[in-house]
Amino acid sequence: MKKHISILSAAALAAAMILTGCTKPAEPEEVKEPETTETETQTETLLGGWQPYTEYVELIGEEEKNIFTKATEGLVGVKYSPVQVIATQLVSGTNYAYLAAAENVSAAADKGFAIVTVYADLNGNAEVTAINRLDITDMKVKDNADDANLLGGWEVTDIGKVAGISAEGENAFSKALEGFTGVSLKPIVLLGTQVVSGTNYMFLSRGATVTAEPAMNLYVTTVYEDTTGKCTITDNQVFDLVHYVTAAE
Repeated sequence: MKKHISILSAAALAAAMILTGCTKPAEPEEVKEPETTETETQTETLLGGWQPYTEYVELIGEEEKNIFTKATEGLVGVKYSPVQVIATQLVSGTNYAYLAAAENVSAAADKGFAIVTVYADLNGNAEVTAINRLDITDMKVKDNADDANLLGGWEVTDIGKVAGISAEGENAFSKALEGFTGVSLKPIVLLGTQVVSGTNYMFLSRGATVTAEPAMNLYVTTVYEDTTGKCTITDNQVFDLVHYVTAAE
């Protein structure tokens, strides 16, 4: 009997200690410094001062949109939203090069653009064959714009519409075209901006050579706007479409 009483007394004492807070005090929580500044600094360093432009404007036909939706069903990790078809290639069916807005599902701040290549067969099936993000610090361009196989059988579309471009960027591009010769350019999308002594704007553009037999191509066009508002095209190189429609190894 005494043994039972002793056990009960010990249990009661333990319960009392818990109820009265006679336990080891919890370790104080570590106060973490905000990570925003560091993250922004790291991002800016990676981009070399360039800020991606992330406005999304859909300029695409219903048929092409449906093909894109069918092909991208089941993709996870990144949300791709079609902007427009920038080139096509006729095979046994059709290959489409879509300019698409890209946003990481796990990191909403990681936005930009990508080229999503889709193959649509003659039976109505569609599948993604390549996805390549557009890195504005490392845009792939062609060294020889006169290469006969520049587009590798792809044909640049000319739908005459402009995707998401800020009013400032559109104004800068328009002003920079004054006096620019050799290629008739139209902006497709503003890829990013860079604040220097003035502002640099980087565009993906369509362009037709001003020749007897105009050749349509895609270009990476950089416009510089100085502090007085004067705008100049400082770089205009042929976009390496074949690189971006090819699946990474």
